[in-house]
Amino acid sequence: MDKSEDLLGLPTESLPVAWKIFKAFVFDDELSVTEDELVSYATDDLKLNLDELPAGMKEDLTVILLGYVNLWPGWNEKNDFLNGKFKKEVYFERFQKFMLHKMKSTVEGVYTAAVKDLDKQVVKSPNKSSNSNDGSDPEFSPYAISIQCPPAMLNTIQFSNIGGK
Repeated sequence: MDKSEDLLGLPTESLPVAWKIFKAFVFDDELSVTEDELVSYATDDLKLNLDELPAGMKEDLTVILLGYVNLWPGWNEKNDFLNGKFKKEVYFERFQKFMLHKMKSTVEGVYTAAVKDLDKQVVKSPNKSSNSNDGSDPEFSPYAISIQCPPAMLNTIQFSNIGGK
């Protein structure tokens, strides 16, 4: 296959995002796509439902997507493809199936884990301190703190001494 020949007979600019990604990897070309184009690839081509994602994962979706593109085992057979042993449609379809499987299992796995974590969380009423503290000692607060989050979240909480001590 001639490198100058387009995979679909279209100018590179008008190729669908999936084909742009595929072509860039096959021919070791640079790739320039926007984040919106990658999200469009995930939602339109791979049919991912972004509403099922936890808020934090939506921002990471493009990184995860590109990570799986890079991990596709079919890139090992790129030379066979370039030598004409595979039809472009078959090779591309294998790539798409891999991406679809990996992205759907990731999205479903994260969604299931998030729902499971939410089910485990129990809302507690604020604890009342058993020690009555009149506030005369500035080292102790007259308030109780009840942290209601998974233990993994505790490393993101910071406390500081506002009084300047």
